[in-house]
Order: sequence, then C-alpha cells, then structure tokens
Amino acid sequence: MLLGSSSARPRAWPVVFILASMLAAAASPSQALVADNNSGDWIAAPPGTTILGAYYVHGSRTSVNIEGVGTIKDGTKLQSDIGVVKAPHFFEIGGFTAAVVPILPFGSLHDGELGGTRLGHAAGIADPRVSLPVWIVNNPEKEQYLTVVPFLFFPVGTYDKAKALNLGENRWKGLLQIGFNQGLGNGFAIDGTLEGAFYGNNNEAGTGHAVLSQKNSYSGQTYLRYNINPITHVSLGYSKMTGGEQRINGVKTGFRTSYDQVTAEFGHFISPSVHFLVQAGHDLSVRGGFKQDNFMLTRLLKVF
Repeated sequence: MLLGSSSARPRAWPVVFILASMLAAAASPSQALVADNNSGDWIAAPPGTTILGAYYVHGSRTSVNIEGVGTIKDGTKLQSDIGVVKAPHFFEIGGFTAAVVPILPFGSLHDGELGGTRLGHAAGIADPRVSLPVWIVNNPEKEQYLTVVPFLFFPVGTYDKAKALNLGENRWKGLLQIGFNQGLGNGFAIDGTLEGAFYGNNNEAGTGHAVLSQKNSYSGQTYLRYNINPITHVSLGYSKMTGGEQRINGVKTGFRTSYDQVTAEFGHFISPSVHFLVQAGHDLSVRGGFKQDNFMLTRLLKVF
C-alpha cells in the first residue's frame, strides 16, 4: 500500500520513472564492490606487489522505498549480475606505502519492475574509477593499519537517457575513505571504514534535459574478523549509509542512498598467491531506494 497524501502521488510517480536509472545504480552491488570493502582489505601489501582481483555479485530486490510515497512491494523487483576487475599496484612514496587501484565494473540489471511497470534491462560497463590509498600507519607487528583513500569516478559507463535502467551514472563522482585494521589478539581483529561521497550533476536525466543533483552521502562499515589459522578467516559485518538526497531541477524525488546492511564472509588462501572469498548479506532497512533481499559475492585474488 502506498503511504502519504494523495496530493503527493501524482507528483512522485513521474519522478519514479525518470530516476529509475539512478535508483538502480545506487542500489546495485556494483557500488558495494567499489565503495565498500571486504574484511582485511586495508592490510598493506609490500611495495612492488600487484594484485589482480575478479569479483562477481548477484543481487535480488522485491521492494522499493520512496520518501513521501512509502514502500512499494506489489509488482516490484530488480535482479543484478555484476562483475568487477580490480588491479592494485603497491609502491612506496615519501616513506609511506601507497597503491594505485584501477577498477572496472560491468554486468547487467534485469527483470526490473516498479509498481507493475516494466523497467527493461541494462547491460554494459558501469563508470570506471581509480583509488589511491596511502597507509599513514602500517605496523604489521602490532596488526595496526590506517589508510586514507581518495576515489574518482569517470562518467563514461553505459548510459542511455531513454532507458529506465542504466549501469553508468552520467556524472562525475568523488569519494574519500578512511580505513583501519586493528588486531585484538587470539586471532580476532576489527576492520572498519568511514567514507564520504560527493556527486556531480547528471544533466541528461530522464528523456529530456532535466538536471539530477544529489547531496553528499556518508557511510560507516565494520567487520569483526576471526582468523581460524594463517590462511583462513571468517567475519561478520555491518554497514550503514545515510544522506544522498536526490533532486530533479531542484525538486525532491524521494530517492536517497540510506540503508543498513549485514554480511557474513569466509576467506581462504587456496595457494600462497591465490585467495578465495565468499560473502552473503542483505539489507535490514532502506530509505529512498531498492532494498536488497539478499546478495552473494565471490572474489578471487591473484598476488604477483
């Protein structure tokens, strides 16, 4: 059942369809892969190391929340199959360990439906991005790491303003993370990330030349990790994002990027240079977006 006054509904529903592409991109696991992290991600590798990472995520959604309208479940669904390739290279600069990390997401959004209206599908590449982490604390003996990580997103992903679903966002975006790892003893450790995201405008939102703007969003993520032995770990994670209110031509759309999410993870070194990880999770709550009923991530890393 739709919530809110009847006067709000005629105004909200057209915006739903104009902004479906932005909502789908914001809710997609492709964002989790590049903005969120897996446990242990901010433990620095030695300078000169290169890592090739391949990710695959499947996500499923059957409801969407729109502020001022409510939660829509009937006739609403969205599936995603997203791959990501990352290739961090570590080096030393000014006595600090740093890395350059090119990231290429790609895949498809499909089986999209919103309140009984079909959204079609999208396939191609999402916006490529690069991050430049610098470890200002890198103390393996005490299991202490503190990292500052700027990201830059390039608006060259697959985008068609005539389509309801898109992988590209057609806008510049920046992101700043602070990541840390701290050993707790007896095989336990805590991993965490704080982040702020900053959005440029999409000047071709919808089928016309409407301007989509978005306020900054902020998030925090933490894992409690247990190293069963030197090559195997498990972890439990919690993420929270808030902010990111969207507007079209200055009018609120009812969409934002706010959610609470939990995850469980298992990682294992198949060989000294190959690491496998699997993660499952779901959204506890979502404000202004699609809610992920569940998602499954698999990752394979090769260390050179």
